[in-house]
Amino acid sequence: MIYCDNDYGKYITDKHYKYLSSLSPVKRATEKLRLQLEELPVYIFDDDLIIGWFGFDRKIETEKLKTIKSYTLSSEEEAVVSFPQKINSSINLDKAHTCVNYERIINEGLISYEKEIDGELLNDSENEYLLAMKETVKIICDFGKKLAEAAENKLKTVPRSEKPRIKALRDAVLKVPYYPAESFTEALQSIWIIHFLIPMAEDAWYSISLGRFDKYMYPYYKKEMEKGGGQDTVKKALKNFYGLLNNYADGACLLNVGGRVQRIFKTVD
Repeated sequence: MIYCDNDYGKYITDKHYKYLSSLSPVKRATEKLRLQLEELPVYIFDDDLIIGWFGFDRKIETEKLKTIKSYTLSSEEEAVVSFPQKINSSINLDKAHTCVNYERIINEGLISYEKEIDGELLNDSENEYLLAMKETVKIICDFGKKLAEAAENKLKTVPRSEKPRIKALRDAVLKVPYYPAESFTEALQSIWIIHFLIPMAEDAWYSISLGRFDKYMYPYYKKEMEKGGGQDTVKKALKNFYGLLNNYADGACLLNVGGRVQRIFKTVD
C-alpha cells in the first residue's frame, strides 16, 4: 500500500483534468477534495480503535500527469515568495505549517462552523469562499459515511468477539467530526480525520501541527479515567493514533503533544 501524499492529488487532477480545469480555483479545490475522498481506499486492521489507514495502491508516474496551476500570485504575493531567493537564503516559503483549532472541533464539532458559515451567507449568499466552506463540511460528512460503510463491511468478516469494536468504529465516524466528541477515542477519531484531510486539501503533506494536544485532550482523558478502567483503552488508542502519525507525517506534528500525553503513553509497548 502506498500511503497518501501529493502524488495522489496529482493523479486525481490528471484523471479529472477536463472537469477540474473548467472550474474556478476555489470550486476546483473543493471538487478535487471530494474526488480524492470518493476514490481513496480505506483499511481497517486488527485492534484499530480509530479508522485512519487510507492508502493508494496504484503506481503513479507523476512526470506524465497533467497539472493545473491553482492560482496566480499578485505582485505583492510574488514579492514575498521570491524575497528569500533575492537575499540568497536557503529558506523557501510554501504551503502547510498549519495549526488547526482542534479544541473547538472536538468540543463543538464542524456543525458549529457550519452554523457560522450559514450566518455569513445570509449577508452574502453568493460568496464563493463561503459556499466552498459549506460544501467542504458536507464532503467531510460524506467521507464519514464512507468510513462507516467500510466498518459495516468489516463486520461481516470478523468474529463475534470483535463486533463491538467495529461497531464502535462505525458509530464514531458517523458522529465526528461533524458533532462534538464525547469520549477519548471519539476525540482522537475527530482529530485524525481533520489532521489527514488538511494536507490533502492543501497539497502539502508536512508540518501540520497538533498544537497543544495535551491541553485539549486532557478533559477527555480525565473523563475516561472517572468512568474507571479506561487507562488501557487510552494507551491503545494513542498507540493507534501515533502509528498513523508516523506513517503520514514528517514529525513536526508531534512537537507539541505535551507532558501529560507523554506520561500516559510512556508505558505502552
